[in-house]
Amino acid sequence: MRRLPARSAKVLAAGPRASSTASSAWLTLVEGPSLGLGATSPLVIGAKIALLAAWAALLLLFFAASGRELLGTADGIRREPFRSFFVGLTGVIALVLTALFFSAFAGALVGIPLLVLVILLAMVLKLWGMVAVFYALGDWLAVHLFRRRPRPLNAATFGLLVLGALKFLPWIGTWTWTAATLIGVGAALSTKFGRREPWFSLEMG
Repeated sequence: MRRLPARSAKVLAAGPRASSTASSAWLTLVEGPSLGLGATSPLVIGAKIALLAAWAALLLLFFAASGRELLGTADGIRREPFRSFFVGLTGVIALVLTALFFSAFAGALVGIPLLVLVILLAMVLKLWGMVAVFYALGDWLAVHLFRRRPRPLNAATFGLLVLGALKFLPWIGTWTWTAATLIGVGAALSTKFGRREPWFSLEMG
C-alpha cells in the first residue's frame, strides 16, 4: 500500500481539528463577540440581561414618542410576516453592499460620512423594527393563549420577555433574533416607519 508523503499526512490529520476550531471560533463570535467566552459564561449572560434592559427602555421611549406609527409597523408584520422577512433580507444585503462600496471606492472625505449615514439608517431600522416585532408577537401570543388583547405597551413587554428568554438559548436564540430582526427591518421599510407612505414622491409641484 502506497504511503502518503509526511506533509499530506499532517494536513489530513489536522483537518478535523481545524474544523472543530473553526466551529468553536464561530460560536464564540456569535455568542460572546470579542470576549472569548462561551454562551453560558456569567459575563455573557450579564451582557444579555443588560441588553434586554436597554430594549425595555427603548420600548418605552418609542411608544411614548410614536406609538401610533409603531402599531402601523406591527400591523404590517401581522399581515405579511414572510414578505417583511424577504424585504428585510433584501434591505440588509443592499445596506451591506452600499457600505462596502463606500468604504472601498469612495474617498475618505466623502465615503466616511456616507458610510456613517448607512450605519445609522441600519441601526434605526433595526431598533424600530424590533420594537414593532415585540408588540406583534406579544399581542398574537396574548390573544391565542389568554384569549384577550392587552394594552399595546403590555403586549410589547410580553413579546420582549418571550424573545428575551429565547435569547439565552444557544443557536436557537441567535437564529430567532436574526429572523426577528429581518422581519422588523422589512416591516419598517414596507410601512415607512408606520406612516404607510411612499418613500419617494413622483408628484411635481
